[in-house]
Formats: sequence, structure tokens, C-alpha cells
Amino acid sequence: MPLIDDRGRLFGRINLIDAAVLLAVGVLIPLMYGAYLLFQPDPPRLLGVTPAQIEPGTLRVEVKGEHFRPALRVRVGTFATRFLMADPETGIVELPPQLEPGSYDLFLLDEAEVIQRLPGALSVVAPPPSVAELVAIGSFEAPSAAQAQTVLRRIQALRRDTRRQWEVLGVAAPVRVVSFLFPQRPDAGQEIRAVLRFRCQLLQQQCTAFDVILSPGAVVPVPLDARGTVAPFRIAELHPVYTEGVEVTLRTSVTTEELPRFREWLSADERLPAEAALQPFLESLTQLGVLPNNKLSVSLRVRVPAVATPRGWMCQGRLLTIGARLELSRRDAVLSGRIVEIGPAVPLRPS
Repeated sequence: MPLIDDRGRLFGRINLIDAAVLLAVGVLIPLMYGAYLLFQPDPPRLLGVTPAQIEPGTLRVEVKGEHFRPALRVRVGTFATRFLMADPETGIVELPPQLEPGSYDLFLLDEAEVIQRLPGALSVVAPPPSVAELVAIGSFEAPSAAQAQTVLRRIQALRRDTRRQWEVLGVAAPVRVVSFLFPQRPDAGQEIRAVLRFRCQLLQQQCTAFDVILSPGAVVPVPLDARGTVAPFRIAELHPVYTEGVEVTLRTSVTTEELPRFREWLSADERLPAEAALQPFLESLTQLGVLPNNKLSVSLRVRVPAVATPRGWMCQGRLLTIGARLELSRRDAVLSGRIVEIGPAVPLRPS
């Protein structure tokens, strides 16, 4: 049988034109498929996140992947985020501030369609609280004189123990709580002035001891024994553990009536030794002359407990610098002056 007969049929069965069409289609199909594979973009893919473990409040993480493009979005758990593509293999995810500790899946979306999920790719872990030390000036409160004496005996019986969360640096005898509103009763409440050092847990700039945030005015339930007996301690002042004593010279003015009162500071101090060590102490007062307003110009030499910081010496939360004001206070008077000289620092002995 001839290849093409006299009627133009291939092998006597297929029309020559039909055969040409079939051949063309057979050639075009693989060509079209190859073109599709050649020009079809590769699917984007998430490979991981850096860092994979973060603390609450972290604002950004970096994601690694393949074939990123601008239209993509990333979701962390149920929280929408902002995805900033740096290049086809790297992107930045801006996290929502309300992420709480836990494990979160990462979702890659093209518009609203989820195209990939990374289970548990991001973990938010609360940092362990660090331990700090603060010194508090305050008083224990007791409803009666008998109970105040009991509290005092238990406080005096306590010995220093580094394993305990608090320790006594100084304690005074009980005194009656003075009230100007109500007449005093024989069994009126009493207070025991004391200086305590707390070993507290520092978390987010707050120091906590016995589930109470330490701050002036806070009442801390301090345990007195292993049986769970507690005594309320009201904080009046809160200080860091000072490490240095700095000599500071102040200039100020006083009236002739105030001058004798301040000179008394050089000879008497009613504060506990541990309390006095936490506050500026007046060492000497020198009269310089009389000002036009008839006040006396004086120079004060003050010993200031301080903590060394990268910014300089700090006392009671204030930076000691030339020109800054420094305040000295007692129960009966307050004196403030401007710093004109800062002397050398001397290490303080541990309390």
C-alpha cells in the first residue's frame, strides 16, 4: 500500500490535512507545557523564623524562606501582622504587642488564602525574674504596746540568713502612734521604726517581695517565724544598696534663726545608724558672709551615699553633678543647696 494514495489519504485511512493537524497538536502540547513550567513562578515557602524564641514585647522577627513576593502576608496564630519583604529569601514580620507567653503557628498567605503553615514556629517565653536588693526605711505596726514588744523580741531574735528574703539592718524601740484627731488610749497602737534589706524579684522595672510591689507607702507582710506569723511593715523610703560615700560641697543661704538648728545636726542624730547611712549627712557648716537680703551664705560639707552608674554617682534617684540641688532632711528641718564641688568616693562597708 502506498504511503499516500491517489485520494490524498495517509496509509489509505487518514486524510493528509487531518494528519498534519494532529502532528501539529502533538508537537504544541509539550511545547506549551514546557513554557508553562518555564514561566510559572515557584511557590513561596516559609523555612523558619529568627529568633524562634522571644520575650513579651518583642516587636520584630526575621523570617527565612523561598520565592517571597510583595503580595504575601504573614499571620502569627490568630494575630495579623505586617510583612516587610527584604528580598526573595528574607522578610521582617512586625509583631503585635499583645502576644502573651505561648507557642504560635506561622501562616503564609497569598491575599486571603493560606498557602503554608509552620506549626509552633514562634515561642513567646516570659523571662525569669532577676533578683535585686533594696533597703527600706519604715516601721512595723502593732495595735497595742504588748504586741509591739512581742514583735520587737522576734525581730531581735532573728539572725542574718542569706537564704531569707529579708533581713534587719536596724530596729528601734516601739513608740506610740501619735494622733491629733482622737484622744490617746492606754492601749493605743505602736510602731517600731526599722531598716530592712529585701531580696526581691525584679520584673519589668518593679521589685516584688512577699507578693507586694515595693514602693513608698506599701505595706509588706513580713514573716517573723516558720509558723507563718507575719508583721505588717510600712515602707517610708526605698533605697538601693549604696556602695560608695561621696564628699560633696554645697552652697546655700539660711536665716539667722535657722542657723543654730542646722548646727545641731553636727552634734546629734536621732536616726538609726542604718537609717543615717542611707541619707546625706552634714559633716560641717561654714558661714561665708551676709547676703543683701540679710540671709547668711553658708558652705556645707556633706557625706552622700551613692551608687556608681554609667552616668555618674546617683543618690536617692538623683544624679550628683556640679550645679544640681541636693536636699538634706530631718524630722524638724529641711535644708537644700547647690552642689559646687564633688570630692573623691570612698567604698562603704557592707551593712
